[in-house]
Amino acid sequence: MLRSFGQIISSVPTNVIACRIYSDYFIGLYRARTVSELVTSLNQRNQEFYVQQQKLMPGSNLNICAGLYIWDEGIEVSRAVFNANLARKSVKGVSHGDCGLYDPQMHIKRAREQKIANELNSAIKSGLIEMFLQPKFSMETMEVIGAEALARWRNVDGTYIMPGEFIAVLEKVGYIDELDFYIYGQVLETLDDWQKRGKKLLPISVNFSRQHVRKAGYADKIISMAKEKGISPDYIEIEITESCFGDDLDKLFGDMSKLQEAGFRIDIDDFGVSYSTLGVLLNAPVDVVKIDKSFIDELATNEKERVYVKNICQLISTMDKDLVFEGVETKEQAQILCEIGYTKAQGWLFDKALPLSVFNEKYMK
Repeated sequence: MLRSFGQIISSVPTNVIACRIYSDYFIGLYRARTVSELVTSLNQRNQEFYVQQQKLMPGSNLNICAGLYIWDEGIEVSRAVFNANLARKSVKGVSHGDCGLYDPQMHIKRAREQKIANELNSAIKSGLIEMFLQPKFSMETMEVIGAEALARWRNVDGTYIMPGEFIAVLEKVGYIDELDFYIYGQVLETLDDWQKRGKKLLPISVNFSRQHVRKAGYADKIISMAKEKGISPDYIEIEITESCFGDDLDKLFGDMSKLQEAGFRIDIDDFGVSYSTLGVLLNAPVDVVKIDKSFIDELATNEKERVYVKNICQLISTMDKDLVFEGVETKEQAQILCEIGYTKAQGWLFDKALPLSVFNEKYMK
């Protein structure tokens, strides 16, 4: 395979000189009249390799991940290689063989990512990573029926880093495990505190990244941590994003079944955002399907959307799955959902995610 790619590189008209540096990494110097011509040439090269591998190994999905830096006069070779590698990393796992083009902003982004990754453990130890709880409601009775645990990263000045900034970075660099299990630990501490104070326990759902699905032992760790703290799994829901269905289903379903057998409830989060795999969901060991807010954004103004949501939800209900709607923001949305028979929801219409102390004051008196 490596020899084949080397031969393809040698045949590319824009190639000046190239070599394999180690493992499956290659580096090359290319020349063309325009940037567009150069990018097109390299994308065609990558596509040629993909087609060749498909013929040799049908069903394989082997792609080239490549980055391109347009040489500036006076730049050292090592810096040019570093910049090209930044461009490669920018499309890794995103592009299907297309060549990433270097942009100076990549340095700023990478520095930001490294800062977040480097500061995670100290932020946890110093209490800057906080667990917020967003309540879930019965729209019929307006009673709180549970909560979702969410991570918030507080700056020393009291402002917050948005979750969209740090969650994706931690998934990318592989540190999301530490964050997820830290928040899970906080959930167990909270349930333990409610238990000791004689409060009525509310089930809390905890998010676990798709990165865990690829690793061995994460289900066992979830089970053992709850046992050590003396918390019944009845009050813990494990949220797994729908995108996990794109991974190893045998392992995923095995872990989910193990958690279910131990007494945990399994939630599929953000349903409808990515795969919408109703066929897979039919056989999945799932207790709760959380319908993404994008499903209901136009519920009050679009009759076709109302019919669609009703039919999809009825189909999911026939699979013996419970439904919770995310992102309910208007009274009209809540009324329509109740009218079609679905009453469990969370969203800003009811309340936003709250610091634990505020949640306790408001809902755990």
